[in-house]
This record gives sequence, C-alpha cells and structure tokens, in this order.
Amino acid sequence: RRQIARAFSLLELLVSMTILSLLVVLLLGMVDAATRLWRDSESRVDSYREARAALNVIADDLGGFLPSTNTNFFVIDLPSGLPGTTAPKSVANSLFFLSAQAKDAQDPEAGKSDLCQVGYFLAYDKTTASASQPTYNLYRYFRSSDPTFDAIRKNQFFENMTSSPGSGEEILARHVTAFKVDAFTLDRETGDVSEFNASDLTPAPDILEITVTAVNKDAATRFRSRADWTNTSSPIFQQTARTFSTRVNLPPSPTPTPTPSPTPGSTP
Repeated sequence: RRQIARAFSLLELLVSMTILSLLVVLLLGMVDAATRLWRDSESRVDSYREARAALNVIADDLGGFLPSTNTNFFVIDLPSGLPGTTAPKSVANSLFFLSAQAKDAQDPEAGKSDLCQVGYFLAYDKTTASASQPTYNLYRYFRSSDPTFDAIRKNQFFENMTSSPGSGEEILARHVTAFKVDAFTLDRETGDVSEFNASDLTPAPDILEITVTAVNKDAATRFRSRADWTNTSSPIFQQTARTFSTRVNLPPSPTPTPTPSPTPGSTP
C-alpha cells in the first residue's frame, strides 16, 4: 500500500517563521550593537590618537629648538597676536620658539636656512567652514626660514596668525580641552629641578613638560557652549577626557657675556 507523505501544517509553518524571525531580530540587534560599539571605539581612538600624535610633533619640533640669549626667540603665553577665540591661560598656554627644520618640511620656495618659527595654541573654532559647531582645537603655527629671517631683522616674531578654517594655521589635534606647558630649570651641578623664570641669564628653560587633554568626538558634539569645554566636573568630561603628556629636554642656552664694569678712574 502506497504511503502518503505528510506536509507541514499551517500552524507548524507559523511557529517556525516566528522562531526564525526572532532569531533574525536578535542577530540584527547584536550586529547593530557591535557596530555602534566599534564606531564609538573608533571615535575615541581617533581623538586620542590625534592628541598623542600632537605630542610627538611638538617633541620633534622641540628637538630642533634654537638655544639663544635672545628672550624673543622663546615665548610661553604670547601676550598678543593670537586669534580672538584663543583659550584663556587657565585652560591652556601657548608656546612659540625658533626651531631648525629640514628643507623638505618648509615651503618649497623657502631656502635661506633651516631656521623657522614654530608655535602652538588652543582655539575655540570650527574645523571646517561647514562644521555645525565650534570645538577647542590645537593649532600649529609655522613660518619657514624666509619670513623668519625677516622677523629676525625686525626683531618681531610669531605674528599674523589665524585659526580660520581653510586659511589659518594647521590643526594638530581636535577636541582638545587643555594644553599646558610647564617649564623647568635644571641645576646641572646638583641635578635639582626648579620652576623656570625667564631672565637675561636664563632666557629659555632646560625642560618642558607638555600636557594635552582631549575628549572623543561623541563628547565634543554634546558640548553646547564654550563653558562646557572647561567644566571639568561635568559627567561627560569626567567619563571621556584623557590626558597625555611628554617631557622634553632642551639644549642649554649659551651663557650671556657679562658687560665689563669700567675701571675706577678710567675714561668711559
């Protein structure tokens, strides 16, 4: 006798489709969660990677630092000439100095020497003209040897800078909430380190400690005002802010030649 093959009943098909749909929904949820986690991680890594890379660039520039008795060659907290959106000193310092740079690191037409003007400052600005809101960004000021020689002749350095998108200084790191420069003097006989105070005898420090604090891109979009960027007690800041630092030893400045005092009774 021929056997009749049994087919799935409608109820069995509905149950199977329901179970399959639940499995697909759960799988899509897991994929979406993993994708969001990956995006968040990439956003954090990108911002923090820029902060670490900025420290490497600064350390490289300071490697060519020009030791000099001219106090205008090295400036922490430039008193004027910075963009109007520059962060206050309570949030960030500015740093400017003369540095020896390879020819391929300069403008193609600059060829007088390797001596260049380099600087760093933090400004509240948009990274591009189409950006929806400004953020704090770390900028690198750079002038090749040609304009540097003109500045030396005039004894006027670190001028005409801007953080305007497309026409200003180079953005070194985005979403930076603080840029601090601590300078120290080293007693080479005792090895003691003390806070640096500029003078004719010590026009530049022996050691610089550079500190950069940054938040990730997601946190930056949640900061709605300039005050949010300096509110270190906010939950967003405390959860996302990361601090990176490096210490750089500078070559010693030449000892200034003292002016001889006139001998008593001699004609000046």
